[in-house]
Amino acid sequence: MSAPPPAPQPTARLIEPQQDRSHESTRRLLDAAAELVAERGYTAATLAEIGRSAGYSRGLVSARFGSKENLMWALVQRASNAWFPKLLDPPPGRSARDQLLALVRTIGEQVARDPQALQVLERLIFEASGDLRQRFVASQRIMESSFRDILTRGIDDGSIRADIEAEVEAALLVATLRGISYQWFLYPREVDLVRLHGGLADQLADRLRPPRRLRTTARARGSGR
Repeated sequence: MSAPPPAPQPTARLIEPQQDRSHESTRRLLDAAAELVAERGYTAATLAEIGRSAGYSRGLVSARFGSKENLMWALVQRASNAWFPKLLDPPPGRSARDQLLALVRTIGEQVARDPQALQVLERLIFEASGDLRQRFVASQRIMESSFRDILTRGIDDGSIRADIEAEVEAALLVATLRGISYQWFLYPREVDLVRLHGGLADQLADRLRPPRRLRTTARARGSGR
């Protein structure tokens, strides 16, 4: 049985403008949603208002995202795309401790680059309910799990002191990062996100560093001596 003939090239060219329009309308809807949430909050950002602000009907918003919760979660994913994936693939480092410290600093640098995205995240975190809230809960658990894994690897490779509880440290780290974001949300002009995340990384470096004797033993073990 012969393979079906390829689709005619002219048809493929006709589809591309429609795809471009779809991407453009999605971008405009997300831009409008971000602006409304940042200014007025979750409740005031209705599908109808988002559609009007983007220059479309409410029907298009519903057809594109299905529900307000789905639209808002797409907005959350876009807002956190600059740093959240790095939790699952931390920046390279000589040790797990180096990776953890680099990750904390990277988060600070990334959130500082897009203040509106951080403002949207903070508003949605505190106003979300139902399914959207459960998605935030799952997201926070992923953060804690990722930090816990890095801390555990650090204990194993000797770069992090062995007497810490990785689960507790991970929960404290996520709580501190959330606290920095909320502090910025309350008075953004007075909070330097990069500086605070850098300060947190410096504190972690001191607190998690193993005693000198243990660091020397770990290095010797690694060199096979």
